[in-house]
Amino acid sequence: MFFISPKIVGEINNELNGYVITRDIAPRQEYEIEYDHNNQYVENRHNSFLDILEKNNYPYEKIYNNHYIKWKEFENFYAVPLQFLNEVETFSQSDNSQFIHSDQTNIFAMMRLPRESRFIVSAWLSNSGITDFGYTQGWHPKSEYINNLVDLVRGHSEHLSTMLPQRYIGNLKEIDDTTNTMHDAISIFDNGMLQHFCSSTIAIVTEPVFYEKASLITEKYLMAIYGHCFPIFCGGYNMANDIKEIGFDVFDDIIDHSYQNEPNPAVRVLNALDNNKDILYGKTLKKTDYMHRHRKNLELVRQRKHELYEHFRKDFELIPNNETVKRIFINYLPYGKKNLIP
Repeated sequence: MFFISPKIVGEINNELNGYVITRDIAPRQEYEIEYDHNNQYVENRHNSFLDILEKNNYPYEKIYNNHYIKWKEFENFYAVPLQFLNEVETFSQSDNSQFIHSDQTNIFAMMRLPRESRFIVSAWLSNSGITDFGYTQGWHPKSEYINNLVDLVRGHSEHLSTMLPQRYIGNLKEIDDTTNTMHDAISIFDNGMLQHFCSSTIAIVTEPVFYEKASLITEKYLMAIYGHCFPIFCGGYNMANDIKEIGFDVFDDIIDHSYQNEPNPAVRVLNALDNNKDILYGKTLKKTDYMHRHRKNLELVRQRKHELYEHFRKDFELIPNNETVKRIFINYLPYGKKNLIP
């Protein structure tokens, strides 16, 4: 059995031969957007897990993960997003009466760590001429990031030449300087983020997945739910459909999510923004006109969270009934012991 978290940290175990247990998201590698001489995107497999397995000649049958929702490139991939579910459990203990929602700001983007999708979002906002937006960005637009951006958008949006300046909200600089843990996610929410999501109409959700054809959800989408924001997913593949399948309203009658299956990840992010220019530039869309639908999403992570747990219980039960495998999952976060184990 291999453990990948975010690199191989385990060893082959004859008893569990054929199982691969992954904790956290895929290992970050030095991928580049690949084009041919006509600036046409050349689609390649970007799959860190499979790369590691093939490099080590490991004969696997199934892969289990406690972070993603789905991953298209895997035939036997079983995921239970324990981190998101634990955040649901933790946030549900907060005082609901403090949530006051308004359309004071049109857009809010939370971009904590430097990621490819966030380079594009930061540059798009910086060059859009839009002034009615809020954001947090935990990194300076260094020359290496600008060079990365130029390569990402080559042949599509050469006008994206600058990024937004670094910006912290409240005391978030101290949080940004720490590791990305569950405690940090809650601290970010409690220390200034709540009011920004609640007072913004649209949330640009930049989950940390880009090259791989996979979907995942973290506290970024959960905060958009608490803020009653319309989500635009600038990160992840087939995100809107996979999240809708869980039971959430992704407002696909209002937001154009046709970008979600674009194979070029950079173009996917650009299309997410360009296809929704009308609502990003305008102030015609109001969350307060759709409060009944936003409240239903919030109920799914609060009053009706048992339905959310039941949705993933089915996937959890597919995990081998083996003490070693179960322990990896249930010990990762308190949520597992509390809600997934009979």
